[in-house]
Amino acid sequence: MLTYLFAARSSRIWDRLYRPRNAQALPGGQRFRLLRAGLVPLGIFALMNGLFLTGYTSLVESSAVGALAAMGAAILKRRMTREVFENTVRSHARHSFCMFMWIILAALALCRV
Repeated sequence: MLTYLFAARSSRIWDRLYRPRNAQALPGGQRFRLLRAGLVPLGIFALMNGLFLTGYTSLVESSAVGALAAMGAAILKRRMTREVFENTVRSHARHSFCMFMWIILAALALCRV
């Protein structure tokens, strides 16, 4: 009962915040393009889960398959430029280094206990 009330309340809030008052229906071509744009991420998700749940890959290997599939999709859509690739690698390296340092800091702190 509470879940229903929360969902109904959230739905009204969502309508007020994110839907314009004079919203018009999308034309068929635009609706089809939006649907087609969502199929690639859904396909990558299905591929990763399918490989993991059937036991062909481990969780880490499935994430690598997903990353390669996303990169392949970006290349096919011609959105993967050298600048995008370099920014992604730099951002990932920065975050990985930060996580590595937190692990080292926690290990040093806990070995003193």
